[in-house]
Amino acid sequence: MAYEIFGTVTRLAKGYILESMVSSLGFIVSDFAVGDQGHDPLNPTLAKSPSQDETEINGGEPPLFGPHILDDRTQDGRVLSFRIRLSKLEAVGSISRYDLIATITDSPLGDPAVGEQFLFATLNTPLSVKTDTETKDRWVLVRF
Repeated sequence: MAYEIFGTVTRLAKGYILESMVSSLGFIVSDFAVGDQGHDPLNPTLAKSPSQDETEINGGEPPLFGPHILDDRTQDGRVLSFRIRLSKLEAVGSISRYDLIATITDSPLGDPAVGEQFLFATLNTPLSVKTDTETKDRWVLVRF
């Protein structure tokens, strides 16, 4: 069963969105990563407030899993939805952070370069543990 969680768009992504409106910069939200940097270390039942100033996947720590290709994406008005599916043997361990990663597809000035990736949105959750026998199915929602 899938459930929904809301992500926070990074300032870097907002800058690229604005740039795409005035130039032919193009990008697609293409991948995701999961990690364990989203919960409060003093109380793992609480998620840390996400920051728009994030620039690194999993807060600069190696992700537990990913980057991996997103399974699905949709748009409904001002809400973008991205589906993250973790199979039985994927992302086994502690999870409290989901990151959406965008890939540059067109760059008229060459900066950023085509193929470069950046952190588009991040979301934090309370700490949970995924075993090797379970799957997780999440819709990450981003509201504009």
